[in-house]
Amino acid sequence: IMIVVGDTNFYRNLVHKNKLYSTESCNSFIKKLKEIENKKGIKKAMSTTVARELISHLKDNEDSESYKDCLFASKLLYDHCSEEDNTNYLLPLPESQNAKSFFHVENKNSIEHQKNISSLLKKISISPDSSTISNCKSTIDSVIDFLDQAEKSLIQEMQCFAKSIDPSFSDWTLFCNDSTKRRKYIDYIRNNQFKKDTATAYLTALRQDLYSQSIFTGNICDNHIKQYLETNKVALKLRISFFEKFLTKNDLFIAKNRNFIWDEQIIQCVGKSSSNDNYVLLTDDKMMIGAIIGVFPHNSSSYYNSFDTYLKALGF
Repeated sequence: IMIVVGDTNFYRNLVHKNKLYSTESCNSFIKKLKEIENKKGIKKAMSTTVARELISHLKDNEDSESYKDCLFASKLLYDHCSEEDNTNYLLPLPESQNAKSFFHVENKNSIEHQKNISSLLKKISISPDSSTISNCKSTIDSVIDFLDQAEKSLIQEMQCFAKSIDPSFSDWTLFCNDSTKRRKYIDYIRNNQFKKDTATAYLTALRQDLYSQSIFTGNICDNHIKQYLETNKVALKLRISFFEKFLTKNDLFIAKNRNFIWDEQIIQCVGKSSSNDNYVLLTDDKMMIGAIIGVFPHNSSSYYNSFDTYLKALGF
């Protein structure tokens, strides 16, 4: 038995390719999809990060393709992962899950954020229209602001990092004219030390965030780092690919490159399980698929399905 987790474009493509631009068409489609999945014992889980990405487009022009796709994709996401008793399987955000796993505490802000996201999607599920979006403006604005701030921080942090190791850094490319330093850089980021360093940086940032909420934890220790490396192999593989791109140009002012931070959150479920059921990511993203194949070269199909592969297997 597997638990499928659709990425952002999985749900957008469901809407776009099947022209699911009404409550009736969405309800009919998702009913048929879930009936087949349930017969096969397939469970569904909703990624909060995917929900946030869809919600971020609900401030686009109402006549735009992105708005229409994401409005009904938000409904599909919620309905797909909801059960008849109105419960839905919400994957916790990494900052929630990791606070619990590593420090044995509840990340209050993150949990509250998840509840707000789920509540918003439920309202959209019932009435996917402009009046619902207008009534939920404050929640949507807060989600968009969160995403914007996180992406701006990524840009600033990567610029500081790049300039600290390469003072001549420009055009989002490292060591343009120094083949020796390029080789040293790629050796480092493919080495276990890079994984340890980046794990330490992540856990330190998480610990500081918890501290800002007056949630106090113990110090980070070697066992924390070892546990992080063991449980986040696929996410770390994706992170390495992201850092490699700075040798050929990784312009973070381009939105699809900044999306790495959300892709890493989405992919964190891969390689993990719930009640012995594997999470299977539904995605066509080349970098995410590359990371999965890199970690699971011989059985990658047990960890991801493409959009077409998954739907064809279900008879669509």
